[in-house]
Amino acid sequence: MTMRPARTNRCAAISDTPSGTVRLPVSAALFALAILVAPAAAAQTPASPPMFEDSTAPAASNDSAVTGPAMAGRMDGEIYDPLEPINRGVFAFNEAVDIVIVVPTATVYETVIPLPLRNNLRSFLRNLRTPVTLANNLLQGDWSAAETTATRFFINSTLGLGGFTDVATSAGHPYESADFGQTMGRWGVGPGPYAVRPFLGPTNLRDTVGWVVDTVSDPVSIVLMNEGAQAWNTARTGVGAVDARSRVLDEVQELRESSVDTYATVRSLTQQMRERKIRGDGMDSNAPMPTFEDFEDFGDGNGISEAAPSEGETAAAAPPSSLSGRADGSLLDGQQATLPSSHWLADTD
Repeated sequence: MTMRPARTNRCAAISDTPSGTVRLPVSAALFALAILVAPAAAAQTPASPPMFEDSTAPAASNDSAVTGPAMAGRMDGEIYDPLEPINRGVFAFNEAVDIVIVVPTATVYETVIPLPLRNNLRSFLRNLRTPVTLANNLLQGDWSAAETTATRFFINSTLGLGGFTDVATSAGHPYESADFGQTMGRWGVGPGPYAVRPFLGPTNLRDTVGWVVDTVSDPVSIVLMNEGAQAWNTARTGVGAVDARSRVLDEVQELRESSVDTYATVRSLTQQMRERKIRGDGMDSNAPMPTFEDFEDFGDGNGISEAAPSEGETAAAAPPSSLSGRADGSLLDGQQATLPSSHWLADTD
């Protein structure tokens, strides 16, 4: 009789996984490191505003402030960027990775794979993310969006062959993403300091927390990890990132060529797109806001900062016209934040 080998300790197996496949601990550690060095970067700056602030209060003026891209802790309206020197370094690194690795990969992907098949892949990945989207619809009290999300999942999982075909949109149930960072924003949680994550791109403290919550609570990721299929989970993320980047190749290049300061432009656009998402553009405007006593004192109740662009960033207030959409019908959805990127990642769900 043969003896069955003892099961390996799953925690040990995970600890031996190459760092490239353990996205959450590495990214979280890098963000934590940035927070730890924040006092040094902010030593020459005014006191930082709290994460949960009254966004209706006017920003304090600083007539003696030093101007220039390298200024530490510059305040652009309500965009609080105490880690600007570090963020700019990470942004430059992300740009290099994007130009050298991601853009060529996305270009080959766009060239080799026909648009209908790319749309099928995107539809399938969005369908897999439905549990996370639905949970956030419910937490936001957006019952109409929750109904649409559930209906889309049923239709696409059946008539759409497991989600590979987006039948629901043709039936009058368009896709709308939702994430926990958006949920906290609708609860009234302020954005906190702006940050740029290696590989993942621009965000803020609130949306970083939201990203962590969405990542660890995603049922599909949990099942794949428990089954020892982390490679499939990594492939899911990678394909989604490349697909998202391939849809905005020309737009991002136009933005780079037209911006005097690409970092400042991306920072401004990131906030504008995120605020629009939290306001509920494209969502049910009649959806009631959840009432949580713990959040009653956090700002004006919607987590929105009505910030005007600072001097020198007027051009960043409006994105290039092509960023509003493409001929193939793809739009910048803005999950976790942001412009589509590898670093330009927007909505890879």
